[in-house]
Amino acid sequence: MKQCNIYSVPRRYIMVKLRVLEILEEQHKSKYWLYKRMDLTYQNFSRMVNNETKSIKYDNIDKMMKLLK
Repeated sequence: MKQCNIYSVPRRYIMVKLRVLEILEEQHKSKYWLYKRMDLTYQNFSRMVNNETKSIKYDNIDKMMKLLK
């Protein structure tokens, strides 16, 4: 039986997309509102919410989930 290796899977299959902007709109909150509470640089925050980052710390995901409920 061949063992599965995550690095052998094409990148398009392991990508995660965040719906942060959609959720903010649904909750009538601004990107700025979330940014001020996330304690990140604006550049890193912007990359994260626009799905332009290659990695996200679990702590940041956890914090964002709590803020967005």
